Amino acid sequence: PVAAPVIYYGRCEKSAEEVSSLQGPVMGHFATADQFIDRDMVSVFEKSMDSAGKTYTNFWYEADHGFANPTTARHDAEDAMLAWSRTLDFFNKHLT
Repeated sequence: PVAAPVIYYGRCEKSAEEVSSLQGPVMGHFATADQFIDRDMVSVFEKSMDSAGKTYTNFWYEADHGFANPTTARHDAEDAMLAWSRTLDFFNKHLT
């Protein structure tokens, strides 16, 4: 099992049944200008997590898909650093 999964602008449309086996909290990082992963998709995920009684935290960044990937033109260094800082804090809280 994964103790503290973190999603970086990934597809997350899962049912409550699919997320029910998660054993730890989930964090998500999403971009408002993302043409692949939109608020509706993330909303489905949030509802599934709520229905399954799971803990999650989502963050939205004024950026595009792949904002944390320094090898793309969509890289946003400021948002990437903020997302990474939040991820490390999340790991430190839930994995130690």
